[in-house]
Amino acid sequence: MAAALYFLRDEELGTFCHVPQRRRLVVAFGCILIATLNMAVTVYLSLWLSGLMVSPGIEAVGLLLLSLSAASFALVVMVLLRSIRIYGAVIPMMAVALVVVCPVFFNFRSITPVQHLFPPTYYINASFDLRYLAGAAAYAVLGLLLAWVIEWLGKKKLR
Repeated sequence: MAAALYFLRDEELGTFCHVPQRRRLVVAFGCILIATLNMAVTVYLSLWLSGLMVSPGIEAVGLLLLSLSAASFALVVMVLLRSIRIYGAVIPMMAVALVVVCPVFFNFRSITPVQHLFPPTYYINASFDLRYLAGAAAYAVLGLLLAWVIEWLGKKKLR
């Protein structure tokens, strides 16, 4: 989500002024994805070095899909909020919500549908059920489609 903030700031500063407006989301997604992929590599190496890795192949695929789904999630939030200040204010609340709702420390079965709104749920559960890898892939694609639709509706509304 911080990468989306940096993108918004760079956009304000004119860093992407030569990028056509129709390619804005592609560039934003790319910027966010670079950050999430860097974190995925770090997590992969950390799991490997610590001996906590379940399966190297499943972990690699899971982290790649987590990167894609987290980037699409951050993109959707960015397109919805459209403001550095609002986005910056929402990040701490989202972080707390993700820790509470996602099955990181606790797994509340009563909020399972809410858990599926956030990318970490798919990665965490993929270690035990490989169907969550398909869910993470679908999440990433649907997130990108949702971001595009929100952006398209916003442009249509401005006309």
